[in-house]
Amino acid sequence: MPLECRMRMQSLIRTAVCIAMRNIRSPSATQTAVIGRTLDNGDEEILAFVQCVDPAALDPAVLADFVSDRLASYKRPSRIIMTTELPAAATGKVLKHQLLSTFARQLAQLDSKV
Repeated sequence: MPLECRMRMQSLIRTAVCIAMRNIRSPSATQTAVIGRTLDNGDEEILAFVQCVDPAALDPAVLADFVSDRLASYKRPSRIIMTTELPAAATGKVLKHQLLSTFARQLAQLDSKV
């Protein structure tokens, strides 16, 4: 029972973050995706990916401030990754299961800075 409850809570948290990320009002941001990544200690961090026409036009720190005004601290993404293209199916749906492998190098660089 606790496992089911935890998984449901994780799903609810990701949904809340996804909704907040969709509210980004910028012509540069075209699509967002939110996933969880399991850490070495067993915890999970929330990662948000933002597809932009020009990633330099949006500052991840500004987006983090935007989200922090709308979400409780435990629902905020720990990382916001800006990109020009998210892995997507022919229908345009983001392939969330490919996000970690697609952005592994970028995530490793961010992890080494911490």
